[in-house]
Amino acid sequence: ETAVTVANPVRAEPMGKPMAEILTLGPQAGEPMAADPCAAGRQPHGGWVEYNLPKPGETQAMRKVSYLLAAQGTPYVAGAGLYDEKAKIADLDRLAGGQQ
Repeated sequence: ETAVTVANPVRAEPMGKPMAEILTLGPQAGEPMAADPCAAGRQPHGGWVEYNLPKPGETQAMRKVSYLLAAQGTPYVAGAGLYDEKAKIADLDRLAGGQQ
């Protein structure tokens, strides 16, 4: 099964492309993401991943954390993220109802 981006309101370039081909953004530039976003999203309470990505209109990548959650009964995982250099995944996970 190949994870493919099907919607992104800010970036058109990844549409229809396998995530493994486009998300080579870190933790170091040019490296694949350390975590599988789809696997994170399929956890019972969803999950958080971190990676480096430029803000829209910029070229310098910075740390972004995204929350992903599987849409039950579909093959889709929805996600939303924020640029934050200091947010801790463990703290965000607790807020989202994950591990206590």
